[in-house]
Amino acid sequence: MVRLLLAVDPSAAVVADGQGMLPVHRAAGSGHTATCKLLMATAPHTAVVPDAEGRTPLQCALDGNDDDYFYNYKDPPHLDAARCFIAAGPAAAALAALSAVPQALPLFADFFIARSTHLTSEEWKAAWSAVPAPCPGLMRALPAVLAHSAQQAGHLVQHLPPTDVQRLRTAALCLSRAQKQSSVCLLDIVQQILLLMCA
Repeated sequence: MVRLLLAVDPSAAVVADGQGMLPVHRAAGSGHTATCKLLMATAPHTAVVPDAEGRTPLQCALDGNDDDYFYNYKDPPHLDAARCFIAAGPAAAALAALSAVPQALPLFADFFIARSTHLTSEEWKAAWSAVPAPCPGLMRALPAVLAHSAQQAGHLVQHLPPTDVQRLRTAALCLSRAQKQSSVCLLDIVQQILLLMCA
């Protein structure tokens, strides 16, 4: 339905309703991930436009649908919909939105995966200040962060849950043993991961 509407009139993506919300705010707040992607493809700039209350689509997705006053029910955060907006707008705004919602901790990995190649040194510093330690799910971002720099990957390791750190240590020991037994040199990326564990 939304696809058909946008095909007929793409400007519908930027028309606010009576409460000052764009369709992307409604879709994000209701957890309609596919609709969010469709609306962003039609009007990418709406990904950072605040609604009448000053909330971006990312914040709407993290807030869940809180419009149901009759039942006084608030949906949990819509993390899949929120992922659509992680790379949109200033890094500081995304970090603030993620930090405000405890259930959104796994999205910090998505933040680093999407933004690690574009962050300035100040943004890296702010990011590590915003990420709680331990941060569940953060290990998914290790390859992207390590591709940026070993120093930033070291910061990431400091924010991993103890179980993930233990997994990395176990992997390092296994790789070290395999290297000694087979006399094979490890790939550079494996060596970097091993060095991170020793730091």
